[in-house]
Amino acid sequence: MQTKLACLSLAAFIFASCDKSENKAKPDDTSTIKPRTETRADAPTIAEKIAPVWPDSPAPKTIDPPLRYPVDASMIRPAGTAPDDASWDALTAEQKISKFTSSGIARMPKDISGKVIADATKTGAPEDQINIITRQAAAWHHINKFKEDAIGIPDHMRTALLEKLATKHGESWIDMVPELDEQVAASIKVSELRGKGIPGLSADESQDIFIHAIEKYGPDYKAILSAAEQSIKK
Repeated sequence: MQTKLACLSLAAFIFASCDKSENKAKPDDTSTIKPRTETRADAPTIAEKIAPVWPDSPAPKTIDPPLRYPVDASMIRPAGTAPDDASWDALTAEQKISKFTSSGIARMPKDISGKVIADATKTGAPEDQINIITRQAAAWHHINKFKEDAIGIPDHMRTALLEKLATKHGESWIDMVPELDEQVAASIKVSELRGKGIPGLSADESQDIFIHAIEKYGPDYKAILSAAEQSIKK
């Protein structure tokens, strides 16, 4: 409860501080996260970034639920496949690929689902393809939940953060998740530190530090936290 109150406090603070800068257009309310078109051509494909699973190596986990936004089995299966459907596990990798291709990934927009599956099928063994599809699906759903969940980060800051990650990682949702989680963790620490004040500084001095850091670093909460911590007077 304290963390949520702190996060709400951060939200009010950031909105107030952002009044000093130019107003930004409110982002469209969509359920998808689309990277900027001009960066897609240069971003490595997910097939290039994930090493193949060799036959003599242990089978990788197909899903690693993020800490804040757990992704259940229904989100990494073909649309229309129940999470408790035992027949799914009995299918061969080739049959699973065929099912994904014909049905798409559950609860994922068709254009994104199609791109994930198409990229995955450029790899070698069908087992590798399934691994990529399920990991990409879990990562995309994690990121989409972050976009929709009001966790105390203002909408415009959240959108700017996602755009920054998309510019850096293209459509590799897997690579976005760790960095996104680091930024969320940093935002919580920023909120807590802002509520207590920066040790050795007055309330006004602390507020100025955060205002200037937000103006300089935008949605980079890790940089904002670093600036605040460097200002602590021993």
